[in-house]
Amino acid sequence: MNRRTFLAAASSFAALGCSLDRVLAQSSGYPQQTVKVVVPFPAGGAVDASMRIVEPRLRELLGQSLVIENKAGANGILGATQVVQATPDGYTLLFAPREVYGVNPILQAKPPYDARQDFSPVGIATGAPYVLIVHPSVGAKSLDQLVDKARQTSLAYSSFGHGSMAHLNIETMARHFGIKLLHVPYRGSAPAVQAVATGEVALSISTPPAAMGFIADGTILALAVGADRRIDLLPNVPTFAELKQPTDLLVAASFAMAAPAKTPPEIITRVATALRTALAHHDTVERLRKAGLEVVASSPEQMRAAIESDMVRFGQLIRETGIKAE
Repeated sequence: MNRRTFLAAASSFAALGCSLDRVLAQSSGYPQQTVKVVVPFPAGGAVDASMRIVEPRLRELLGQSLVIENKAGANGILGATQVVQATPDGYTLLFAPREVYGVNPILQAKPPYDARQDFSPVGIATGAPYVLIVHPSVGAKSLDQLVDKARQTSLAYSSFGHGSMAHLNIETMARHFGIKLLHVPYRGSAPAVQAVATGEVALSISTPPAAMGFIADGTILALAVGADRRIDLLPNVPTFAELKQPTDLLVAASFAMAAPAKTPPEIITRVATALRTALAHHDTVERLRKAGLEVVASSPEQMRAAIESDMVRFGQLIRETGIKAE
């Protein structure tokens, strides 16, 4: 659901004489205390930026304080498991990228959770395209030059962890071009981008928020963006489509909220309604846009369908490539 569709739906809702305040109140007084939102990656990445941009308006709509807790480790598994094990009362929520829901459970030999059974989806909040980035020392100023370099010498890339979107996307890209790249996992997007900036690795991918500072000062180079059109923050960076490459080589990032399974439906409805309303607020939309993030504002049902779709798509890639967890 895009912003225009959501706003149209909201207008229709208002026309029926239903007030937002009344909808948000139908949840047995929830919340009556501080709500904790676990972000299972370090501060500084796109998922953390998304939650912190949405938080002020969401806090206002819920009428309670929100505490954001960054609990990084194992590609989001540590933070996700904490939420799975929490009391399903709406006071512990998860805000995480798509791989935490749709990849981790199928990557692990003994997964600590099943996203389809252990979470109650609230909604996909935001998304962002990935940008292919390299260190200047690689000597590649275009996608073609990077592929040529990779065929001549061994290049290493950083990911946000085993099974992260950086891991899956870059392996997909390497298979497409018939090249071999050395995988070096880090604990989140911010340290993975930092590794490119310092030259520890040759390349990676990043959403705009984590990389813009380094791109702006020339510490790293942006070669291509995985989007249908060029993005405002990087108007001079071509899309994969412009370079005559498949548009789905870099599957976009998405960031979604969930609660533990068995959380009362009325609480899910309250949080989901507040989240979508926060995402429609013009200040939130503008701050997200400036950070290179896009509003998605899906329903819980759409999020559940997206998890199922990701499990099918990435499950096939994992089987074909032999990608394994740590």
